[in-house]
Amino acid sequence: MHPRRRLLKRIGAGLGLVGSSVLLSKITPPIYAQSTPVEIEPGSFVSPADYIVFEKDGEYYARNGRTGEIDFGPETDASQVIQPILDKGGSMLLKKGVYECYSQINVTKSNIRIIGEGKATILDFSNITTPFTGIDIEGKDVFEETGSFIEGVEVGNLTVKGSKTPESARGILAIYVKGLHLWNIWGQDWKSFAFIIGHISHSDMYYAEDFYLENLYAENCDRGALALEHCKNGLITGLYGWNTDYRGVWLHYGADADAYPVKNVTIVGCEVKRDTRGTSTLGICITVPAENIVFVNPVIDTWERGFWLAHENMRNVKVYGGRVRNCCDGVIVSGSLNYPETIVFDGVWWDGNDTNVRTDTDAIKCVYRNCDGFVTKNSGVVSLTGDGSTTEFVAKVEHGLVSDKVAVSVSCTKPTTAPPSYIYGYLSDENSDGFKETIVITVRFDTAPADGEEFDIYWRAEVIQSS
Repeated sequence: MHPRRRLLKRIGAGLGLVGSSVLLSKITPPIYAQSTPVEIEPGSFVSPADYIVFEKDGEYYARNGRTGEIDFGPETDASQVIQPILDKGGSMLLKKGVYECYSQINVTKSNIRIIGEGKATILDFSNITTPFTGIDIEGKDVFEETGSFIEGVEVGNLTVKGSKTPESARGILAIYVKGLHLWNIWGQDWKSFAFIIGHISHSDMYYAEDFYLENLYAENCDRGALALEHCKNGLITGLYGWNTDYRGVWLHYGADADAYPVKNVTIVGCEVKRDTRGTSTLGICITVPAENIVFVNPVIDTWERGFWLAHENMRNVKVYGGRVRNCCDGVIVSGSLNYPETIVFDGVWWDGNDTNVRTDTDAIKCVYRNCDGFVTKNSGVVSLTGDGSTTEFVAKVEHGLVSDKVAVSVSCTKPTTAPPSYIYGYLSDENSDGFKETIVITVRFDTAPADGEEFDIYWRAEVIQSS
């Protein structure tokens, strides 16, 4: 089994990723055969390339991987060497260097591979002054009679450098595509997002499916690091955004977001960080009825809002672990939530926020478990031992919740002597500070449990409204 497939299978199984079997079938890169492989230094390319693109003395060339001949170039505009290769289809290796591009690069065929030799392989689009996309991965408009999705596109191991001049300049856009794989890509200095998966211009379909994004880096991009729009069945492992001015990660809306929400996406290891909080900046923003979204160990650092939840119909959004720090608000909800019990924060560490959770919004209705400093649900077990004569037992436990507006349920195991005649719990302010922090549980037996006989009391507490 391909090493990447083994890794993703373990991750998908551990997280219960919806659609993981479909996704895994799409993202293992194909290996293309050729009759005469080109000699390439070890580690620079994982399989033979159809073309080797390189720079020499300020000009760009493409060497045919089968014949060894220069098929394209010399050109002073690198896009004029790269684009003819993509129009033919196949794979290319971009050698280390700076590739000045004066036109956007368009991927319109299936099974295209664009692979660099690391961060020092730079596609530089900074000289373009009209609105554009650096790498536009786009099948034909499926709303047209001849439209179709493209599949099996892979881009990796390079830098995509942008421009702040055109208002909508963005790094990589992927629409009408299935089985996309982006890996080890640095997006720098874009006016819009570094990476956009899906699209919002139409309202009645998904624009990207079964995608895998691995180790993506976004720096100094005005709109944000990553936008997900009308897409489904995705796995993202490693997403890093620094000093993006507007959003870190945005699950965005379209004309008919209720019918085609962002769904079945797992993001493992997401870090979005700014130097200052700024104004109206949002670390992770969900403005779409997202379904089945999982964040594992996200780090949201120095934003005005950490998590901004802004659609009433989002459901099954889970956040496991991670840290929200140095934000004005850690979690805030704009409007109301119809399914707050399916929005879960489990094991999140709050650090240095003005407010961890805005309890004057529907954020208080979400579920918070094992979160340092803010918990809305808790449970536990108390073990007691009979002495042969006592028939009424009282146990006191601190619920550890953020509010004392709490619903409590209790039960206990049955001793061999007799079942309990009643059991109940109530809230008490044991330290007289005005906050009822303690659950007092009373259980009574008609027949006393035998001397040395143990039984357990189970309790569960849940906040039902804000303080």
